[in-house]
Amino acid sequence: WVRDLGAECTWRFRMFPEPAVAQAARDFKAQGFDDSAWDVTLVPSNWQMQGYVPPCYTNVLFPFTSVPLLMAPSVPKANPTAVYRTRFEVPPEWLRQRRVRLVLHAVGPAAMVWVDGAYVGYSQDSFTAAEFDITDALLSADSAAPDAALLQEHVL
Repeated sequence: WVRDLGAECTWRFRMFPEPAVAQAARDFKAQGFDDSAWDVTLVPSNWQMQGYVPPCYTNVLFPFTSVPLLMAPSVPKANPTAVYRTRFEVPPEWLRQRRVRLVLHAVGPAAMVWVDGAYVGYSQDSFTAAEFDITDALLSADSAAPDAALLQEHVL
């Protein structure tokens, strides 16, 4: 039994200038949070290609100085971070004798996931799959249609 939340759900999207600002807006994690003023986005998608931030990759020159040659680049203070939210229904039979998993097929470089305000996990890698067991969060939810929030950090 599989459901594609990207194809079946409306995803709300809000961009923040850095992770600390996104984390300060804690209300987005709560069940029933009003995200109606947020943008609507496609999932899967890439916020660089949608014009929220400039692309951070180049095929011409590496965008860091070569002096000193072996010095790693410093992380900029502005580190765009986004929150995605959606609402979805889980058939009751899914919760009877099985575990329910949320699979993000290509999230990167870092993501934190909440379901109805319950933290369910963290993933860090570059556009690889991440899988979260959300069964316990669904069983404790007050609603048949839980809210999922995904905070994605983007390193430039």
